[in-house]
Amino acid sequence: HIGSTKTGSSAFQRFCFNNRRRLGDLEVLYPSVGTASNAHHLLAAALHPTARKLHRSEFPVDDPDVCAHHFSQMWSDLKNEAQQSGAKAVLLSSEYLWGVFPHTMYNRWREASQWFSSVTVFAVLCRPDDWMPSWYVQTVKGGEKRDFHKWYETITRASRSPSNFLKVLHGWEKVVGRDGVQVLPYDRLAEAPDFCKALLAAIIKPRTNAVLSRFEPLVGPENASPHAAVVDLLLMGNRSNIPPKDQQTLRLALLSLGESWQPETVNQILTAADREAIRNDHEEQLRAIW
Repeated sequence: HIGSTKTGSSAFQRFCFNNRRRLGDLEVLYPSVGTASNAHHLLAAALHPTARKLHRSEFPVDDPDVCAHHFSQMWSDLKNEAQQSGAKAVLLSSEYLWGVFPHTMYNRWREASQWFSSVTVFAVLCRPDDWMPSWYVQTVKGGEKRDFHKWYETITRASRSPSNFLKVLHGWEKVVGRDGVQVLPYDRLAEAPDFCKALLAAIIKPRTNAVLSRFEPLVGPENASPHAAVVDLLLMGNRSNIPPKDQQTLRLALLSLGESWQPETVNQILTAADREAIRNDHEEQLRAIW
């Protein structure tokens, strides 16, 4: 499960982590190896060009060869955990795997994946005109200073932009083949009574929904987006002249006011004309995927 970002990944990861024993009853292992924040971020970050910078305690030396060796060690530990569990399937999840990467990263994942009899990459996708504002708000939470339009222009022009869904999917086809990549529509999953159970069912395909009824439901939001007014305050703080450390403290204080996704947040970031422009920019992938 590679994401994409802002499609319920954090919630799904916490759900799977909390239900590891129940997954084990279904002979599915959600490994403990390489986990951070309930996801397999450390395993993914070891080969990611930039994500390992978010985990300095695990990767104090930002050297690709050293990190690749660390990946090999974790992968060996993962295989041992899988063999000891007796599971017939392994479920890995990290949105760090959502993106367009150098060939070396795909090659290492392909080599490591040969240990499995088969591998499927699941991508949960949201329409670009809905996904872009959600992603933008997430970057503002991390310190982004630009307004949406300047940010959007830079992001879409990048040669390895994660907003190019087709390019992301084609990259993973190099690892698992075209038939090994499956797209799951976020909107359809979000309509289900329980998003996490619906996503898990799409991935592991249990014979009956009764199997998932024993799983512990998720309580509370995970990595939710703030109200539009809080986004404006975050931007003001990010653009201020106070030291970066104080900006981070301010962001945490503002976000502690209460995070919950509100439809008006997207509506205030994007006008109808903005949405139409995004749809026109991404016409090819809209036609191909939706």
